[in-house]
Amino acid sequence: MLTTALLKDNSKKVLEKTYWMSFLACLIPGAISGTAISIVYGITTGFSFVTQFGTLISNPDSAFAILSSIGSMVMFMICGLFCTAIAMLFSNVMAVGVSSFFINSRKTLKPELTDLFNPFRKGYWNTVVTMFLYSLFIYLWSLLFIIPGFIKMLEYFMVKYIIAENPMMSYERAFDISKKTMNGEKGFLFELYLSFIGWFLLAYFTCGVGAPFLLPYIAATEAEYYTYLKAKAIKFGYATESDFSGETYNISPEVNTTV
Repeated sequence: MLTTALLKDNSKKVLEKTYWMSFLACLIPGAISGTAISIVYGITTGFSFVTQFGTLISNPDSAFAILSSIGSMVMFMICGLFCTAIAMLFSNVMAVGVSSFFINSRKTLKPELTDLFNPFRKGYWNTVVTMFLYSLFIYLWSLLFIIPGFIKMLEYFMVKYIIAENPMMSYERAFDISKKTMNGEKGFLFELYLSFIGWFLLAYFTCGVGAPFLLPYIAATEAEYYTYLKAKAIKFGYATESDFSGETYNISPEVNTTV
């Protein structure tokens, strides 16, 4: 019988051999995205400071002051668009790359950081579109008092892993497999995340210092769960073996298939 304890025990066995490489795999995407966003924000803030200083030493009603205000607004709009572009074209894709890393890490116990960039090598634009829709759907459902968005996040759990293994799969197919397979699994996934609550509290009380060390544990456990879900999808005909690559759990007939 699948339990949260079993998944976490299996993930610990993987991390015994791969922890520090896994730590870097979780750290690198955020560091690159954060650096790019910080540079853009710094440029925008600097421009705004210069224009506001120019306004102070000039007549507030002058054409220069008006142009300065417009320039500041335009720069902040550009900053927002640039940050959105980073999320769509890089951060979302790197999330799939992290999934690819942990899938391969589980299989080989000899992970390579180059696995992070697998989505950039094959099926890049398909990954961009799929992950954009993934984020969009969850955001739109979250507008209905948050909870529906959280449920959709659980329902679409498999999407980034499916695309990591099959980057050319259509987004319709990826969402359909995840939706059907997560039938009866959303409660278990929620329980799995709750089982990390102690670690989350520790990260919180260390002012976030402990968070980067927790991420590999969560990611490795998610990869274990995905491997089980993949077997369920194949067993019940939601997907075929050709939809995936890699290992799957041996699955018993009493798997829950109800909502």
